[in-house]
Amino acid sequence: GLYIEVKWQASSGSVDEKYVFTALSLIGLPGDKVLILDGSGYRPGAVKWLRKQAAKRSNRLKVFTLMEFYKWAKIAL
Repeated sequence: GLYIEVKWQASSGSVDEKYVFTALSLIGLPGDKVLILDGSGYRPGAVKWLRKQAAKRSNRLKVFTLMEFYKWAKIAL
């Protein structure tokens, strides 16, 4: 199957801390996974960390901003 999870954060807050749980949960699932991030509340370093975790632990997890996902989906489909 394909798992898609979306995290949206309008302002700074606890979303960055929740990324650890999200990444580990998705990496542990079978199949392909997509994590889509949107809003302006996350820190750029948090996105970098998520992508590093995805690359290190699983080649079946992709992390995108919403605009990156639109471009990827248009090409992939």
